[in-house]
Amino acid sequence: MGRSLYEKLKEKNYKIKAFSRRKKSWFKDEFFYFDNFFDISLEADYFVYLSAVSGEFQVEKNYLEALEVNLIYPIKILNRISGGHFIYISSASVYDNNLFPEEEEAKFHNNLYGSQKFAGEGLLYVLSKKKNIKFTSLRFPRIFGPFMERNPIADFLKALREKRDTVYLYDDYNARYEYIFSYDAAEYVIGVMELSLEGIYNCGSGVLKSVEEIKNIFEKLKGIEFKVEFVKKRKGVDVLNSEKIKKILKIPLTDFEEAIKKIFYEEKLV
Repeated sequence: MGRSLYEKLKEKNYKIKAFSRRKKSWFKDEFFYFDNFFDISLEADYFVYLSAVSGEFQVEKNYLEALEVNLIYPIKILNRISGGHFIYISSASVYDNNLFPEEEEAKFHNNLYGSQKFAGEGLLYVLSKKKNIKFTSLRFPRIFGPFMERNPIADFLKALREKRDTVYLYDDYNARYEYIFSYDAAEYVIGVMELSLEGIYNCGSGVLKSVEEIKNIFEKLKGIEFKVEFVKKRKGVDVLNSEKIKKILKIPLTDFEEAIKKIFYEEKLV
């Protein structure tokens, strides 16, 4: 999502600085490693924090590292700044597999990633109020876009990048999730910035696809047949109730298949 947000912000001529654990080849503006962030002025109008350790499997691999990235880093940044608007990118994982949950239905449950994000939202909210800083948390479903990882769409894209017809999946064929194109997600963030919108919001697309439907779409668009091997067969259904923010922001959402075609073009997979 960071790549898509960067490109959208550049189109609008924002001046951008980035902090990250790793340098991104596509980022052409002022860049600093997180290790050096205490030495840099953090004055800005907007601070957007995008978690770098996402998904239950990644958090399980190294819980403490994920905790640092998902929660400690944004708290350190918020603690250092004295003004502006802090926007925290959160996740549908804060909900316990409810269908169409509204914002107040988030809670701690047995998802490690979701619990970290839920805790992050709460701690950042309290600190922002004490420091009189604007705060917004945006909860997204599964984001897909160019060069992204960690969801069934990304698994098919990875197979295409590596020129293989076997796709390794972590989800059952019938698992159905809500997906949002990364450029559409970026538009939500920019809309929040431009309206100075505070609070917690679900930012969904309403586009619900099963893993089998995704496979069929990729086969139709590429004209090839994919073989599937399941690393795990995780079942699940999630889709957000995003009416609260949709009444405020009128984001034109990209058609699902058109979004996949745009990814093919950007990744030179056509």
